[in-house]
Amino acid sequence: MTVPPLPYTQCPGIKPVCVDLSDWEATERALSGLGPMDLLVNNAAVALQQPFLETTKETFNRSFSVNVRSVFQVSRMVAQGMIDRGVPGSIVNVSSALAYATLPNLAVYSSTKGAMTMLTKAMAMELGPHKVSLGVTAGSRNGCLAEAGRKCKVRRLLVPKL
Repeated sequence: MTVPPLPYTQCPGIKPVCVDLSDWEATERALSGLGPMDLLVNNAAVALQQPFLETTKETFNRSFSVNVRSVFQVSRMVAQGMIDRGVPGSIVNVSSALAYATLPNLAVYSSTKGAMTMLTKAMAMELGPHKVSLGVTAGSRNGCLAEAGRKCKVRRLLVPKL
């Protein structure tokens, strides 16, 4: 079986960076030498499952650190670079359908994705005048949410009208 090349190998302008996004200083160091960026896609996340009443401080902090704080930090660094260079750019944040409807054991994960969705709106309002456009998508794997709902016997997910 032949494995297709990773997407970044087909696009020489893309450079993958491996860093623990929960570590503020390591993230700063990893991104500081990358040079100018015109597009950022924030797609890193952890989904640590624990019942609400059993959620640990470690699960809460790790989830918010990776899923929200790192989006804030990396987006701020990239957006500042765009503004300093006077060029337009785009930032896309990958959220989740679980920002709007949750499942058992995912209170913290759903909360982080809701926070990311609102952060994206706030960023769009503040960065728009600088020609930095923002977008958020509720990315999910094919049928993942529906399958999870079937497994936990959820019959109805309440989704607020926006």
